[in-house]
Amino acid sequence: MSDIPQVSDEYDALARECLDLIRKKESDATIAKIEQMVAIDNSRAEAYYLLGLTSLILDEKGRAVEYMEKAVEHDPECFEYAEALANLYTQIGRLSEGLFYAKLSTTLMPHPTIDGLLPEEFSNYFVSLSSVTPSTNYLRGRSTYLARKFSECISHFDRELRINPDHADCRRDLGDALRELGSYSDSLGHLAKAAELRPDDPETRLALGKLCYRIAE
Repeated sequence: MSDIPQVSDEYDALARECLDLIRKKESDATIAKIEQMVAIDNSRAEAYYLLGLTSLILDEKGRAVEYMEKAVEHDPECFEYAEALANLYTQIGRLSEGLFYAKLSTTLMPHPTIDGLLPEEFSNYFVSLSSVTPSTNYLRGRSTYLARKFSECISHFDRELRINPDHADCRRDLGDALRELGSYSDSLGHLAKAAELRPDDPETRLALGKLCYRIAE
């Protein structure tokens, strides 16, 4: 039992080194440190959280969300994890989930042994809320979709839906692009989901009508 505090101290020291490397945007070195942390203890939440921050350096917001969610799942009582997830959700347009975690974080306590877990961009929920803008992934996909570059727009829409699966306009446009490319089954799945999310959207109804006509042909 006497070895447990020493192991914990070593783990926390590596986590602090990771935070310093993340501030310097040194993703490869950070991942190497996280691997050392996992080798010491693979049951703690800190590694998931730090992988989430590292994913943001690499502009992989979808992966960042996945890691942050795992951190909260492993340690639902930590203020920093909930607050970071609240800001991240909000910044990518998932406002209801962001609000939920922002409220939840007010009831939680800070991490007991590691300071500075929360980066500046995640330190103020209301700043995140005031700076919400359309997703770059969706805007790129939309511009190529409107230019009828359907094969090109799909990758942008896929990246957006990995981050925000309830983005109704993205579902609609992806479904319509897939229809143009002849992928009718996949098209129907996305358009049906878009219609479920926004049943009164006329563009979704039009896209579904075009698909039904094409299938009937």
